[in-house]
Amino acid sequence: MRILFGCPMYALVATSAAQTIGNYVPVPWDYRCFDVVDRGAGNTLLAFAHDFWPDSSTVELLWTDAAQTVTNAVAFTPPANGIYAQDVALLPDGFIVAGGFDAPPFLTKLNDAGVQQWSQRILTAPAVLQGQYGMIAMPRGNDLSAYAYATDFTTNAILRFDVNGTGSGLTGVTSSMAQNYVLRIDGAVPTGDPDVHLLHGGSAFNTTITGEVNAVLGEFGTGGCNWMKFYDMQPFTGVLQFEEMWGMRRLSDGNYACAGYVTEDPEGYWHGFVMKVEPDGDVLWARNYFDTTGRFAVRDVVELPSGDFLITGDNQTDPPEVITTIVVRLSPLGDVLSAQKFDLGTGAGQLFWSSTSDGDGTVRLAGFGRIAMLDANGVGCDFTPVFSITTSPFQPTVTVVPVSNTPFTPTIDCTPAEVRPMELSLSAECISATIGIAEQAGSDALTAHPVPTNDMLCIGAPGAVGSSEPIVVRNAAGALVFSGAYGKGVRMGAFASGVYAIELPRLRQCIMAVRE
Repeated sequence: MRILFGCPMYALVATSAAQTIGNYVPVPWDYRCFDVVDRGAGNTLLAFAHDFWPDSSTVELLWTDAAQTVTNAVAFTPPANGIYAQDVALLPDGFIVAGGFDAPPFLTKLNDAGVQQWSQRILTAPAVLQGQYGMIAMPRGNDLSAYAYATDFTTNAILRFDVNGTGSGLTGVTSSMAQNYVLRIDGAVPTGDPDVHLLHGGSAFNTTITGEVNAVLGEFGTGGCNWMKFYDMQPFTGVLQFEEMWGMRRLSDGNYACAGYVTEDPEGYWHGFVMKVEPDGDVLWARNYFDTTGRFAVRDVVELPSGDFLITGDNQTDPPEVITTIVVRLSPLGDVLSAQKFDLGTGAGQLFWSSTSDGDGTVRLAGFGRIAMLDANGVGCDFTPVFSITTSPFQPTVTVVPVSNTPFTPTIDCTPAEVRPMELSLSAECISATIGIAEQAGSDALTAHPVPTNDMLCIGAPGAVGSSEPIVVRNAAGALVFSGAYGKGVRMGAFASGVYAIELPRLRQCIMAVRE
């Protein structure tokens, strides 16, 4: 499987060239990357699902290092027909994959090597949970909590399951709003307390009032829902308005950033929003974001090391014939600093549904069509500037919603997930990795020559690289093809035709080379 090629990022004290990484890989149109899990030091777990019938249950997991090289991969079918994966949670000793849809939701645990430890379906679903299921998994030390809900606005309830890391000790509690409310949840984030999580979602509405819908935020602990708040982002009546809170992140100051979109009158026009809230859900500030060229729906928000934000949004024409991804950099107070869009000019495969920030400050965007790696400033490959994003402050109306909590005892079906061959096939397209070069007395960035070549490749002027200097050579799939001393040069004739990365780890340099 050919995944990605690129030079690694080196931690530098000072640089003489701007550090830029802009790697992406195309994804087959019928796969979505539903989660990107940060494993630390730039390493990630990419989780894919094949979302289209009849094989909607295909799940594929790819372990990647900081250079986006795949180090491990597994695939399996969840333990029921008609369901697909929706979330991945990182535990100290492995991963939990959770999901649902037309059958009772499931939890499958894999160890760090991708070997299945246990898999179970939650069979006891109280009558309040109807329609299509969704499931979110949250780490709780060595154990986990999972939240089940309806994805199709058929219920007023959210279920929490607490289970230990071995898949036993399952307990449950149902949190119910008033009977005339329906809602769905889109995600959850940790708090400072491992037993407590904030769940966020949207389109919570009173079925007796046409068009009045809200974003939703609630705190959940071992006893169920501690509080629930609805946020009316733009009140009006007459049509069924959707307000969805798609993304939420815990910030370095202990507060939270939320992001989503609102449909407007006239029906079909959308604008995004970002809201900063305190741990109790009180609003610190909120802003709307508009694209003067069409619809704009914000899908996620991440905090950069600088304290700025990146929001990821969808730009759609009306009718929605062209969809592009727009990434907007915001100040800590939500002002627009810059914006760029990913646009290959085809209008297809441009839609990212989520983003995640990894440990070294870079950002990965994932979804249908592409997986992209941006640098710490949000810059990536094939992104072009956008000047059509405007913003305005607003104050949402906040309503505290009473919730009742009822414990129950879940039952489970311990049917194992089915291991299956890998099917996903990725190929590299945009390859761009310009590494910042450490400042050294009398030393400039080194270059290789001749390029291309089928013989000896030399780096720099004669004597610039010592014969004992360690080098590493990787092919376009990121696989190691040589590791040793530089000697008199790199013997490219020993390799197959293609593009290679020559790394000089001690000198913190990475050089591209081509074997004819």
